[in-house]
Amino acid sequence: MRLLKGLGIATVLFVGAQHVGAEEIRLQTNTVLNENGLSYVPTKIVTNQLNAPVSWNNQDKTLDITKDYTKISFKLGESSAKVNEEIVNSAPIVVKDGVSYLPLRFIAETLNMKVDWNADVITLTSYYQYIVKQGDYLYKISQKYGLSVEEIQKINNLKDDKIQVGQVLYLRPSLATSASSNQVYPQNDANVIFKETLDAVSSENIVLNDSNNDSNAKVNQDFITKTNFEYTSYIVQKGDYLSKISSENKISLKDLLAINNLTESTIIRIGDELLLPKRIVPLSSKVSNQNGEYLDWWTEAQYLFPIGEIATVTDFETGISFLIRRSYGTNHADCEPLTAEDTAAAKELWGDFSWNTRAVLVEVEGRTIAASMSFMPHDIQSILDNDFEGHFDLHFRNSTRHKDGKIDNYHQEKIKVAAGVQ
Repeated sequence: MRLLKGLGIATVLFVGAQHVGAEEIRLQTNTVLNENGLSYVPTKIVTNQLNAPVSWNNQDKTLDITKDYTKISFKLGESSAKVNEEIVNSAPIVVKDGVSYLPLRFIAETLNMKVDWNADVITLTSYYQYIVKQGDYLYKISQKYGLSVEEIQKINNLKDDKIQVGQVLYLRPSLATSASSNQVYPQNDANVIFKETLDAVSSENIVLNDSNNDSNAKVNQDFITKTNFEYTSYIVQKGDYLSKISSENKISLKDLLAINNLTESTIIRIGDELLLPKRIVPLSSKVSNQNGEYLDWWTEAQYLFPIGEIATVTDFETGISFLIRRSYGTNHADCEPLTAEDTAAAKELWGDFSWNTRAVLVEVEGRTIAASMSFMPHDIQSILDNDFEGHFDLHFRNSTRHKDGKIDNYHQEKIKVAAGVQ
């Protein structure tokens, strides 16, 4: 362990961290700190994986991070930061149990990184953000930036080829050529794709997160054998790694490892065949056709509504409906309105952005599940053109808050209303 000179804060040298090039960061979800409704990530993990120098000025109490041509300066205790000497709004850095943490959303937006979050791993990937112009269409953009139409659709969660002027699209920098600099970002042509490890940040980091060690331990094989699955075959492609495969196919990484007899350190190669396990959640009886299934979050609901899935939410009282996407979250579902129209519909229902809870029905995969929703935008986001700066909270039976891991009684009461139970 090394002390950052003059700071008096112990920061770990994560010797075992995976470096996937300078354009991507991967970290376990249990390393994320939730503070005042915001997500924070350990400074050293971020700077190590970005190969970004970090320094502490004891006189000014500032923490400086430099990535390529971007210099970010945080001052301890202040709700602002400097980006290339320009003062911008930012959540303050946090120090907890001797570890310094950076605000995830601010870092991602400042460094033009897209956040993908599954149950086990968070991935931040550098992307070029393209604003759709008059006369643009997907094929034209794909030809200009050297991507396929299908890849643009996949990166941006597009269901078809329709785009609108002003819409923001993510373009992968490892494939795209920057129009401003004409710089080509090369791909890694190595046949070995990635040595995936959930323990990538070394045993020292595990000690710092001792209360969450169960998520890093071996998969509970007894539980796996008692669970019903549907299986599909998957051939490993160039650019694949295990957490990416699980995220894009909306399955649990732990299930993927267990079913295929893999470990956290298994090397996968192009052409390898994997079984993709999808959990089968049995139907549960409903009180009436107007109510939803009263499904447990931990063993049922989270698998019917995995990260990346789109669902229809219907307000239990008024019947007003809109579309949402589950983007993040482990203790409960962190979701976003799918479009600006969906934001407007929900905002009209709540009267404004609000932490107030409402009983709702979530329709996904032909099932209707009882849930509770608030509609206050906060923290990180993945959909940029929906007029909603952040995500909102969606709770199911027995789900918990991220900030303290406790049941939220207000949400649980509304879930019972939607389920028609006492």
